Amino acid sequence: MQNFKTKQFFAMNLIEPFFEVERIYLDESHTEHKNLLEDINNLNNEDVMDFHEKIKDKIRYLNKHNLDENIIVRIHLLVELIRRDIAKDRIIALKEGEPYGDPELIGLIPDNNGLIPISEVDKFFYCFKINNNSYTLCLPSIQFNSHYNLMDVLFDYFKDNDSMRIRIDPLVKNCVPVCEKAAYIDIKLDWEKLNELKESSFYKSHSDKNGEITELVWKPDGDVLSFTCEELPDQNDVECRGSKYFHAKYDKNKKKIIHCDGAIRIYDEESLLKRYEYTIKDDNARKVGERIKIFQIDDDISTDSFIALVTSFFRWNYDLQNYFNIPNMGGGVLNEILWLFRN
Repeated sequence: MQNFKTKQFFAMNLIEPFFEVERIYLDESHTEHKNLLEDINNLNNEDVMDFHEKIKDKIRYLNKHNLDENIIVRIHLLVELIRRDIAKDRIIALKEGEPYGDPELIGLIPDNNGLIPISEVDKFFYCFKINNNSYTLCLPSIQFNSHYNLMDVLFDYFKDNDSMRIRIDPLVKNCVPVCEKAAYIDIKLDWEKLNELKESSFYKSHSDKNGEITELVWKPDGDVLSFTCEELPDQNDVECRGSKYFHAKYDKNKKKIIHCDGAIRIYDEESLLKRYEYTIKDDNARKVGERIKIFQIDDDISTDSFIALVTSFFRWNYDLQNYFNIPNMGGGVLNEILWLFRN
């Protein structure tokens, strides 16, 4: 495995490499410029040729500064490789219980799920301060900005809720604050229809773009309706990303969500194949892989807050957007390019 000199810079930085690497390449005064040139020049030539074939139809959209085509290919191949390497490091760190071994977090006591009360931190853009250092919410997927919308919802809706707990990202520390704001759409589910469910309601989709499988199920159990949704990674990505896993309970009498949590479920090749033998409807599906929670709330929350949480947690999942009847927010070619580099 190639050891990229710019990897540490991006691992602790919340700026998406897709938008940053070319800027560093053009800025000779940037502290990482020299390291970036070395990383680009050391890329395997066969990998460069294969990647050129993969993105050849996108190059004219990527080349905003009329750079040599070979440089553009190398820049974006480096983006993909760095993102995957960092994502693999995050999976390993989470399994080892990081970052709570950091001496500067002594005194911060996580619960059995590795979560801390949201009330103990102060949000500053997409970071929060602890002992004069800045940290961020654990990223739920490979994208560097995959937690932005989720942080907005968690802090805007639940900052004063004592039962809300979150997980600190194991890699990001003293990052540069980034500001990105998304609009939240008022989505209406037919809760009365859901209340009348006598048996499980199941939904499944398969993305042609990245091979991800999305499954969700509503399960009635007396006065409680359970919601479980999982976005499974493609087999080729199992080393660098887990699934996104969301669980909630709806009380039919209160007409409120009484519990919800979002997690990463980590698989290896063998356990992912085992998971494919089941659907989210099966109890055995929950026994496969290692679940690492990112946030949890055990309190009454409105159905609107639930919708905001689940849709922000599964950001960029267009199949779920269709399920919840969320209009396409646009992006055109840029969205297509981002989909290409997501994994």
